[in-house]
Amino acid sequence: MANTLLLIPLLLATFLPPALLAAEEKPPVNVLVVGWDGTRLARLETLLKKGKLPNLAALIKKGSFVPVTIQKAKTDTKAGWAEIFTGYDASINKVRNNRQYESIPMNLTLWERLKAKFGAGITNVMIVAKPTHLGIREKHNVCINCISRLEGNRELSEWWNEAKFPPTRKKGEERKLAPRYGEPFMNAARAIDFYKDDVGGGPKVLALALEQLAKLQGKSFFAFVHFEEPDEQGHLFGEHSKQYSEGLINDDKNLGALLKQVETLGLGKNLKVFVMADHGFDIIGSGRVDDREHDTDASRSTFLASSEPGFRKKNGDRRDFVPTVLKMYGIDPASFTPSLQGKPYF
Repeated sequence: MANTLLLIPLLLATFLPPALLAAEEKPPVNVLVVGWDGTRLARLETLLKKGKLPNLAALIKKGSFVPVTIQKAKTDTKAGWAEIFTGYDASINKVRNNRQYESIPMNLTLWERLKAKFGAGITNVMIVAKPTHLGIREKHNVCINCISRLEGNRELSEWWNEAKFPPTRKKGEERKLAPRYGEPFMNAARAIDFYKDDVGGGPKVLALALEQLAKLQGKSFFAFVHFEEPDEQGHLFGEHSKQYSEGLINDDKNLGALLKQVETLGLGKNLKVFVMADHGFDIIGSGRVDDREHDTDASRSTFLASSEPGFRKKNGDRRDFVPTVLKMYGIDPASFTPSLQGKPYF
């Protein structure tokens, strides 16, 4: 019996998949990513100069700040975060824009890469303010001729939910439903230990994030905390509005609360912090029936900030994030097929 027990580790090593065998390997770093959805670079820089974003400023002072320019890809939430967390554009990750998308093919997201390397040795967390755009739903229908936001108040129409019967772009037109075989992060869900989307505004996201951070004591982790601000305020009130700036200011306060929790819990050792956005924001303002004209120069300029000093690139791309993080975890960014389209920041 004793000899049989001694054979168990050898049998496990022979038959278990590599992802589970990697569970004993301890990741060299932890990563906390804080997303500020729809942050226009110029507005952010103005608020930094005015001292309105002290927590971000402190992070930048000890770390790095890189302007990010979006090239040809769509400047919306789905396409943005899909590029950020895969290192590929839509030709590979299959997420063209908010309405035209497939599930990202298996094994292409950062969460899956980290699980393949470290297995149960790493805890992956994903907390998302918005519904649907970073979702994990399986097969569903979307309305392809419904408006994105209601006329007048600019609230979301829930065009992705056929049961809500949102209004069409042309009054009286029959709704056209199209099948989608999974939201962008459906396949990635198997590699995420805690997932929650449609959390809501900043206070709700912060409360859930603080709760989940408390559960990470003594663990190695990669955590993404997504705030819908200032994007939502931009859609409701316009980019030049007081509300848009307040969205960024509140994001900064939430960042301060997260970093305080990190220190209180003793999670700061070997922690790399990123603050970033999926896209900028155009300066057209509110009052549009739809968001099809969202690709202006202002929406193509955003940012990435990190606690890590010494980033060499003077201008970044959304696809640069994955190779940067992989390198921090000791994983060769050049080891994947298809080749990652971004380049590390260091």
